[in-house]
Amino acid sequence: MIKRDSMTNSKGIVAEVTNFGATLVSLKVPDRTGRVEDVVLGYDKLLDYEKSKNCFGGIIGRCANRISGASIEINDVKYKLDKNEGCPCTYIH
Repeated sequence: MIKRDSMTNSKGIVAEVTNFGATLVSLKVPDRTGRVEDVVLGYDKLLDYEKSKNCFGGIIGRCANRISGASIEINDVKYKLDKNEGCPCTYIH
């Protein structure tokens, strides 16, 4: 499930990110007159990020890298991961 969170600072800047590729979906900043504008190129709906091949605003993209054997161990706990064989990404993010 894709989740969306926002962060605001004392200057009125608001950043909205998702857990889907650590995607920055909105960055609202005030101009010199105080008018706030979103300066991020992206989609209005979260579902559009999932369907798109563009990875707009993605920090890590759909395929960050491969982990051997599709599993990893952290603090003696083994986690099985989805294999990314056949990943649709054709460029480096």
